[in-house]
Amino acid sequence: MSVNRENTTWQSANGLWNIGFYEFVETGSGEDEDFDFEWDVEYSYDAFWFASTGHRTPGEAYDAYRREHANPGGTTIVEYTPETHDEITRLEAMAKTLAQERAALQKELDKTYRRSSRLSWR
Repeated sequence: MSVNRENTTWQSANGLWNIGFYEFVETGSGEDEDFDFEWDVEYSYDAFWFASTGHRTPGEAYDAYRREHANPGGTTIVEYTPETHDEITRLEAMAKTLAQERAALQKELDKTYRRSSRLSWR
């Protein structure tokens, strides 16, 4: 199955490949008979909701997403060059922000789990 989702695959300065999928919001409602969850979306190109980094090839980066999600229908490839340096720096900052947000959330979930596992049920 294929579900179009905007994303970019980029090469880091070290030669490794990464992929990031832009955050989006649905612009319609499932109650609307014309609603299409694939196309009735607006993207935020300043944040990712999924990112995977450190792959040997663009294909491996792409497959990191496809292991858990529907085929996104394509990607934009950005090779590392002096001309793309600023764009790649922006993409890597977005991926880092997402990783930090996920790590903080996981830490909070772990804390909550530890607290709840100490509760005594009688």
